[in-house]
Amino acid sequence: MKTIASLVLAASCAALVIPVAAQDPGAAAGRPLPEPKTENGVKYVCGGIGMTEAERMKALSREYDLMITFAASNGAYLADIGVEIAHGKDKLLTANCGGPIMLVDVPKAGTYRITADTEGQQQVRTARVRDGVTGKRVNVTWPVRLVDRPDTAARD
Repeated sequence: MKTIASLVLAASCAALVIPVAAQDPGAAAGRPLPEPKTENGVKYVCGGIGMTEAERMKALSREYDLMITFAASNGAYLADIGVEIAHGKDKLLTANCGGPIMLVDVPKAGTYRITADTEGQQQVRTARVRDGVTGKRVNVTWPVRLVDRPDTAARD
């Protein structure tokens, strides 16, 4: 698990070059978003590292059934989260999300169980997906005391 604090520093440094990027429309677009993947009929994409990519992922969320955000209770985004999505007894997706935002398209309307894990600390959420409704937001948070331990901070 990586906290996004180290990534925020990089994004802050990148903000210093915004005036230059504003002069070049291609530079403002930044790097391309990660490519979507599909497992068992579930299309998903993980990303959102840095302010620009996070905003692009949020805009793209209108095209997906779910937008799942991973964070600590103090608001710090988290990355490298193990995610499992199930529909009833059927496990549809098992993935590692390298960014704090996961966009997911499920195969049909219904209730889905989302299990997210960081360093053995699981959180479970339920999301109801309805036909014709996209962009459902699901926030998964962990208490700071569980994700900001001194033994993990040294690895960031």
